[in-house]
Amino acid sequence: MLNRKQAPQYKSVEQIYLPEVNSETLDNGIKVHLLDGCTQDVAKIDILVNTERGNLPNRLIPVFAAKMLNEGTTKHTAQQLAEKFDFYGAYFQSVSGKDNSYVSFLSLNKHLENTLPLFAEALSESTFPQSEFEIQRQRSLNAFFVNNEKTSYVARNVFMEQLFGNQHFYGIQPDKVHFQNIEQSEVFSYYKKHYQPVNYEVIVSGKVSDNLIGNLNKYLGKLPTTTHKAEQAVIPFESKSGFNFVKKNDAVQTSICMGQTSISRNHADFLGLNILLTVLGGYFGSRLMKNIREKKGYTYGIYANLVPLLQSGFIIISADVKKDFAKETIKEIEHEINKLKTELIDDDELSLVKNYLMGDMLQVLDGSIALSEAYKELLPFGMDFAYYKQRTQKILNITAKELQSLANKYLCVDKMAKVVVGNEEIS
Repeated sequence: MLNRKQAPQYKSVEQIYLPEVNSETLDNGIKVHLLDGCTQDVAKIDILVNTERGNLPNRLIPVFAAKMLNEGTTKHTAQQLAEKFDFYGAYFQSVSGKDNSYVSFLSLNKHLENTLPLFAEALSESTFPQSEFEIQRQRSLNAFFVNNEKTSYVARNVFMEQLFGNQHFYGIQPDKVHFQNIEQSEVFSYYKKHYQPVNYEVIVSGKVSDNLIGNLNKYLGKLPTTTHKAEQAVIPFESKSGFNFVKKNDAVQTSICMGQTSISRNHADFLGLNILLTVLGGYFGSRLMKNIREKKGYTYGIYANLVPLLQSGFIIISADVKKDFAKETIKEIEHEINKLKTELIDDDELSLVKNYLMGDMLQVLDGSIALSEAYKELLPFGMDFAYYKQRTQKILNITAKELQSLANKYLCVDKMAKVVVGNEEIS
C-alpha cells in the first residue's frame, strides 16, 4: 500500500531514450522523416520549405507568401477551405521564420483521404486572390501599428537591426511602407518559385501507418516540381555595439534588449554556452531573476537566451522594467555577467541547473508530436536526434571551470548592443 507520509525516492535523469527516425523518399524526390509512436490515431505533417531571404524588393514577401497559402486555390475559396478543414477537425498553419518557412497540417488518420488532398491543393494550387490579399495586408498593417506601440516590440526590432544592420535580412525590420508597397504579383511569383517539392523536407509524426505513407506518396509525391532549388545567399553584416535609446511617449514601462552576435547550433561550444545562458537568465531560478526580480523588484521577468540562426547566432537579454530603474537594471546585468567571468559557479547551483535542463529536455521530447517540433528545429542545420544525446552528455559532464571559460570567451559587455525603449531617457 502506498505510504503517503513518505516522499518518493528522488532520482536524477541520467539518460534520455529517443526513437529511431526512419526516412522515405516520395516519387517526386521529397524526403520524408517518420516519427512513429503516438497512441492517438492522428497524423501531423510538417514541411520545411527552403526559401530565399536575401536581395528581395520587400522583406515581407516571404511573410505574405506564408499568410496567403490557405486563402484560396484553383478549386476552393478561402471560406470553402476553412469550412472543409473545420468539418474534418483538421488544422492548417503556414508561417515564415528568419531562415525558412514552415507549413503544418494535423488530421485524424481516418479523415486523411479527405483532408490530405486539400492540404496538397493548398500547397500547389494557391491563387492568392487579390481580395484576400488586401484583407491580409490591412490585417497585418493593423497588427503592426498595435505592436509598434509596445516598447518590447520596438526594442527587439531595434536590437536586431543593431546586431545585423539594415542590409541583412535578419536586421531589416518591418515598416509601414513595407505593408503599403507590397504587391500581390511579387508575392505570388515568390510562392510559385519556392513552394516546390524540390525545396520541401517533410516530418511526419503521430500514428504512422503504411496507409499514411501510401497517401503521402499519392498526394504529395505526385506534386509537379521544378529544378530550381532555393539557395540562401550568405550576406555579410556589421554589428554595432553601444547604447541606443528610443523615445516612446506615454510608455508606462521601459524595455531593455542587450546582447551580441554569437555562435550557432553547429558550433562545438554551443551546448556549453547554452547552459551558461541558462545559469544567467534561462529559467525562473536564474541569477538575473534572483537579483533583478526577487531582490531588487525592478521587473516581473528577465531572460537570457542563445538564439541559433543559420547565418549567425546571437545572445539576447531582455526585460520590461519600471521606467525609473532601467539604468540600474543594465548595471546589475553587467554585474552578473562579470561574476560569471570571475567566480566559479558553486556545486549546488550547477547541480540545480543540470537537473532543470534534464527535466526540461524530457518535457520537450515527450511524445511523438513534441518530438517532431524538436526535430523540426534541427533539420535546417542538417542535424538529427544525435544532437540531444550530445546535449545530455554535455549537461551531465560540464564543469564550473568550463562554464567560467565560456563566459570569458563569449560574454563581452563592451561589445554588446544595449537598446532601451521608454519614456524617460537614461545616460
